[in-house]
Amino acid sequence: MPLSPEEEKKIREEIRKKLEEREKREISDQSRSEIERQKRLEERMRAKIRQEEEEKFYTEKGYVKYKNRHGEFEWITADEAEDRKKRRRKKKTSGYHSHKNKITRKRLINSAIVLMVVVISVLIFKFFPARTVSYGTLIISADIPGAEIFLNAQKLNSFTPDTLTKVKVGNYFVSLFKEGYNIYPPVRMVSVQKNKAATLDFRVHSIQKLGKIRINSNISGTGLYVDGLPFFFGPNGTAEISEGFHTIMLVKKGYLATPPYQRVFIKSREVTEVVFTLTPDKHLSYIRVSDNLSAGTIYLNEKYTGMQATGDLLPVPPGLYEVNVLKNGYLSEPESQLIELTEGDERLIVFRLQKSENDYPVEIKSANPGAMINIDGDYLPYVTPVRDLNLSGGKHYLTLMRNKNGPEVFETSIKVGPKNKNTYAFSF
Repeated sequence: MPLSPEEEKKIREEIRKKLEEREKREISDQSRSEIERQKRLEERMRAKIRQEEEEKFYTEKGYVKYKNRHGEFEWITADEAEDRKKRRRKKKTSGYHSHKNKITRKRLINSAIVLMVVVISVLIFKFFPARTVSYGTLIISADIPGAEIFLNAQKLNSFTPDTLTKVKVGNYFVSLFKEGYNIYPPVRMVSVQKNKAATLDFRVHSIQKLGKIRINSNISGTGLYVDGLPFFFGPNGTAEISEGFHTIMLVKKGYLATPPYQRVFIKSREVTEVVFTLTPDKHLSYIRVSDNLSAGTIYLNEKYTGMQATGDLLPVPPGLYEVNVLKNGYLSEPESQLIELTEGDERLIVFRLQKSENDYPVEIKSANPGAMINIDGDYLPYVTPVRDLNLSGGKHYLTLMRNKNGPEVFETSIKVGPKNKNTYAFSF
C-alpha cells in the first residue's frame, strides 16, 4: 500500500531532523578537537618561551647546561661540570675489566645456543624432509618493451617481454613500471597453475599526453599552483597539464580560496573545469616557507596546504601554527616550528632538508588494488599493492587516489621506523 503524502512528509522530516542533529554533533566534535589542538600548541609555545628565558638567564650568569647520570639537565658552574666529567671517566675505567668478563661469558653462552640450533636443524631436515613445491609459468608482455615487472609488489629485475619460469602455484598481483609512462590496467591479478602457462598483456601510455584545465574563479589576477609549484595559465583561464592526478590551488593576497586546493584527475585531450571561490578578508596573515632545496611540501597544523616550500606567499587566518616541511628521503632541520601570527603579519620561515640515512621498506595495500599513491605531497609512479617502497623514518602523510566516477581520495598519516612492521592495509 503506497504512503500517503502526509506519511511521506513526516518520514522525510524525521530523516532531515536526524541528519541535522548528526551534522551538529560532527561540527561540535571538530570544534572540540580544534580547541584541544590549539591548547596543546599554546602550551608548547609557553614551554618554548620558558626554555629560552631560562637559558638566557643562566648563561648570562656564567652557568653551563649539564646532563647528569639520570638523563636530567642541570645548570651548574663550568668548574663543577668539569669535575663531574672527570669522576664519570674514572668510574668508567674501573668498570672496564668486569664488563670484559661479562662479554666473554655472554659469547660462550651464545656459541652454545648456536651449536644447539645447528644440531636441531640437522635432525629436522633428516626426519622431516621439505614438501614438494609446484610451479607454473607466467608470460608477461606489453605494447612497449622495457617495462619493469612487479610480482605482488616485489621488484623482480625483469622487463617486458619476459617469461617467468618456476613461479609457485597461486594467485598474484602483477604491475609494471616504466619511467615516463602510465600502465593500463595499473594492476592485474593472475592465477598460476601447476605445469601451465598464464599470459598477461598490458597497454603502456606515455604520460606526455596532455589534457587541459579551465580555472573558473570569481576573482581575476590569481596565482595558479599545480602540485605545489607556480604554473602559467592563459588569458582564457586554461592550462595544459599531463594526464593523471594533480593538486590545483589559487592564491591571491587579501583573499582566501574555497576550497584551499583541489585534487583533480586530468584526462588527455579533455578539458577539466576547476571551480574556486575567493573571499576577500582584511584580517589575514601571510606566511612564506622555504627550504634549501625548494622541494619540501608545507603542512600547517598537520594539514596539507597544497604548496611547496619555495618561499611564495600563503594567506592564512591569524592564529597559532605548527609548521612542517616534509619530503620523503629527507629530514628537516628543525623538525617543526611554532609561530603565532597576528592580523597583517608576514613571516618568513626557513627549513633545511638533509638526506636521511635511515630508510625502511614499506608495504601499502588497499582493499581494491590499483590505487595511486601520494607521499608527503609527491605523486609516486606506483599503484597499490606496493612492497619495498623505501620511506625515510618518521611521520609521513599518505594519500590514496583512484578515478572511477570522478576522483576518489583517502588521506591518513603513517609512522615508519625500525620498531614498526611498516605494513599498512586500508579499506579504500
